[in-house]
Amino acid sequence: MNPGIEKRIAELANLWSMPDLASSVSVRFSPRLKRTLGRADGTTGRIVLAAFLADDPTLCDVALCHELAHLAAFRLVGSSERPHGPTWQRLVRQAGCPSALRLAIEGAVEERSATRKATRYRHYCPICHFSRIAGRRMTAWRCADCVAAGLEGHLEIVPIDRPR
Repeated sequence: MNPGIEKRIAELANLWSMPDLASSVSVRFSPRLKRTLGRADGTTGRIVLAAFLADDPTLCDVALCHELAHLAAFRLVGSSERPHGPTWQRLVRQAGCPSALRLAIEGAVEERSATRKATRYRHYCPICHFSRIAGRRMTAWRCADCVAAGLEGHLEIVPIDRPR
């Protein structure tokens, strides 16, 4: 791992009073990340950052802070809060990093819209006619009313065209 990154992780771990955090985190850069700046896995302590961040130390620091705050929040509250919940927000605020991190990466907007799926999916309950739409198939979803009534609550998933 990059010594500058190790130092920054140690600083943030110290700031958040979590000294064991620094020794249990691994960071790597991946050229496969094109649409996101980073990812964090709270269960393994792994952070993956987009490869182009290695050339931009300021942006890399912000993305690292963002992802490390996810790991720290997961250690503090587990999955009882949403990923950008109050604990995460408090940690990012303490570190002095912006909580909103969105970028218009040159060419990424055009590339993303060209490769974006034109299909959305309607998840439909054949019993009570409840429906919900999502950008991908959500096979784990169930109809809450039917499940509460003692039924299985399976939803039929039907692709629908998204207007352009």
